[in-house]
Amino acid sequence: MSARVAVLTRAAAIFLALAASARAEVHLALAHQYTRCTPCHYSPTGGGLLTPYGRMLSRQEISTLGRLASGVEPKQSGVREEAFLFGFLPREGLPIDAGFDLRPSQLRYYFPDGSSGKRDLWMRADGEVALRKGRWTAYGEMGRLTSSDGATFISREHWLSYAGKKGLGVRVGRFMPAFGIRNEDHSSYTRKALGFNQNDQIYGLELSDTSERQLVQFAVGGRAESLIEDDGGRAFTVASRSQWEVKDKHVLVMSGIVRSGSRNADASAIGGLAWGWAPRSHIVVWSELDALVTRGWKGTPQYTLATEASFEVYRGLWLKFAPQLATALYDVSGGQSRYALVAQFLPRTHWDLNLRYIRERDRIQDVAVGIVLMQCHFYM
Repeated sequence: MSARVAVLTRAAAIFLALAASARAEVHLALAHQYTRCTPCHYSPTGGGLLTPYGRMLSRQEISTLGRLASGVEPKQSGVREEAFLFGFLPREGLPIDAGFDLRPSQLRYYFPDGSSGKRDLWMRADGEVALRKGRWTAYGEMGRLTSSDGATFISREHWLSYAGKKGLGVRVGRFMPAFGIRNEDHSSYTRKALGFNQNDQIYGLELSDTSERQLVQFAVGGRAESLIEDDGGRAFTVASRSQWEVKDKHVLVMSGIVRSGSRNADASAIGGLAWGWAPRSHIVVWSELDALVTRGWKGTPQYTLATEASFEVYRGLWLKFAPQLATALYDVSGGQSRYALVAQFLPRTHWDLNLRYIRERDRIQDVAVGIVLMQCHFYM
């Protein structure tokens, strides 16, 4: 494969991953002393529809504008900005919650011998709904999927869960198995490179045990898209994740996943260790190291390492630096390296503006590609 073709292939792969990035802002949670996803999201693995509390936190603590004065209730302000459709539809007494997730974007590639033209596109346009009654939660989302074969609709997540009184929980349906730290950038080496891309959810069963400082999750199932279309990727999956709140704003995560072989891939196993830390309310750092081996493995594993340092320079304005490294299986000198520079601005509830620059280099051919991505994320 020529260097030019390799660069184009990597650029296309990055684009496809970025196109499905989900809303799961790890740095915002840790900055406000939340080590788990469920206070702000219906999904126990993060992302997707925000809970009423998550909407309130977005208005009061995360966005630049819209914060209510101390002691003032949303009803007294006259506008329930954080609510679905700004509170136009009454929710009191109703167990149902709904939302939209829209992400118009502009994308451009930079190659060693030139650049591509600007491309305007919708990276996400989903509807989300949750029904919570007592300890039961039913969740689903539906969106438009565009591919080379045309456009269709897809539901990437739909599941039913039950939360027991003593911290035991169960979930069944289609969902992404818990592994490591769920960064919102699915093109991260610790996400896409390990098989956690936009269509890598499983149809399966998840069990969980929650205590004051520990969360344990265990899931079994098969890759959802392969079960639907038999694309050669059918593989039985077993995943586990243990998370400890070592102390305030310090989180340790250990993960493991085993996939059986399929027509397209050998059986594989991945082990991971992650650490999240927020030394100040406006500084958050997280790192994750994973190692992958395959059936018949006798050499060096594939290592993936990602770190993201986030700094809030002004309320609602974050700057991020994210260096990453991925080695090749059996060859630690191969693979890719990359870094991302990100500016994220959350001016008001429901709005999230992102400017991201990614520089990725093939470590063997020493060929690099740059990507500039601008997004206006609107979640209602």
